[in-house]
Amino acid sequence: MELSSHQRRPTFLFVLPWSLRHVGGVNQVVKSLARQISSKGIYQPVVLITDWDATTPIWGEEEGIQTVRWRIRGYHRGMSIKERVAFMLWERRFSRKFHEFCRENNVVAINQHYVGDTAFSINRVRLKSDGHIPFILSFHGSDLTHLISSGEKDLEQWRRLLSHIDKIVVCSNDLKDRVTTLLGEKLDIQVIFNGLDAANFAGFARSTEPASERIVLNVAKF
Repeated sequence: MELSSHQRRPTFLFVLPWSLRHVGGVNQVVKSLARQISSKGIYQPVVLITDWDATTPIWGEEEGIQTVRWRIRGYHRGMSIKERVAFMLWERRFSRKFHEFCRENNVVAINQHYVGDTAFSINRVRLKSDGHIPFILSFHGSDLTHLISSGEKDLEQWRRLLSHIDKIVVCSNDLKDRVTTLLGEKLDIQVIFNGLDAANFAGFARSTEPASERIVLNVAKF
């Protein structure tokens, strides 16, 4: 399946491990990015949601954003022989279908958020395509936490992957320092702070209340 004719702008493909309907900061970032991309009218944002039950791509819409659910097997060094065989069989089928998907929908970039083992799978598949599709990995913080306890061989596998990624994006300078400390000082990492739609604060900015009585409450975690 592909996008309808009125949506045939080049596709910017986001990848998420869960539904856009879930509450959380990562989802908020992806939804904001997708809506901004859509408003510019140059690219069509599509969110690929990794869903084990979706053996074939299932198109839909969540939060007003085009989505496609699809099974993507994770790839990691410690797989058993049985797991490796299952992965290779899946990869052979998925690779052909994914290349068709990218060609039919004119995918010009893949941006995976909340990075996990499926990043290896996507990278393996996209490198086998006829043309180069840029692959961007966006770390958000807790996705890096599970790597801290990984063994050195696992970390070395991540270092090899990240050295071949087109761009690595993090949302703070602190997170950049954590990534480089764990995975390599030579990585090309771009810090892009999470943005907000300033138009939502237009009424607030015109308030006649004294500045000392205007309060912005940011609920987050450190």
